[in-house]
Amino acid sequence: MKILAVIIFFYLTILIILYLVQEHLIFFPDERACAEIKTIPFEGDTLRFIEKIHPGAKSTLIHFHGNAGGACDRDFVINSLKNVPINIILAEYPGYSGDNTFPNLKKIKENSLHLLKYFQKRGGSIYLYGESLGSAISTYLATIEKVDGLILQSPFSTLGEVGQSAYPLFPVKWLIKGDFKPQKISSQTLILIAQEDEIIPKKLSEEQTKFFENVKVFTFPNRTHNDLVLDNQKLWSEVINFLNPQ
Repeated sequence: MKILAVIIFFYLTILIILYLVQEHLIFFPDERACAEIKTIPFEGDTLRFIEKIHPGAKSTLIHFHGNAGGACDRDFVINSLKNVPINIILAEYPGYSGDNTFPNLKKIKENSLHLLKYFQKRGGSIYLYGESLGSAISTYLATIEKVDGLILQSPFSTLGEVGQSAYPLFPVKWLIKGDFKPQKISSQTLILIAQEDEIIPKKLSEEQTKFFENVKVFTFPNRTHNDLVLDNQKLWSEVINFLNPQ
């Protein structure tokens, strides 16, 4: 009986620790400052992003990266779409790339919404590209503001489900503070899935597709979470066709 009590005590202790340090388990920011990032004030917030302007463009693509690294190592997005007549924004989250805070989900949601509103005020069509964590951010934004299209790379419905898959012994999905809530989305959507994704299991991405009313899904064999977009001409062709249909 004493052994069982000890096991329960340690199990509950681990749960408390997981709850308290969860943001350190979710976010892995590159804290190095990045000269390419622009910083502007907007609606009481500080917006940070890298901007690539295409002359004559009438639409804007806002890219939200994953939980690791930062906007400065997503230049492959700009390079892959350099021939598309669209302005490209690489959004940066609070706590990343030289911002002297630690990221938290609530602040990232608020900041991303302000960033979207800022570019909406500039006019033109708005497309959101979400990578991993950024896919949840993009989907969340599309439930609040109308956008012209979504591109979701390795999407998932909730962080809790991803965490539950990684830590099956613990009720992770009940511990996440301010997690995402899946909702129906009417915006046209392109979903990109890696067949061998070891971070966000393919089944979680496939489950997410049911929340979109107008969706195209492409699954790429022999691809993992971190190499899905690298040297993947087929993937980028689908993205270009989505943004610039002929």
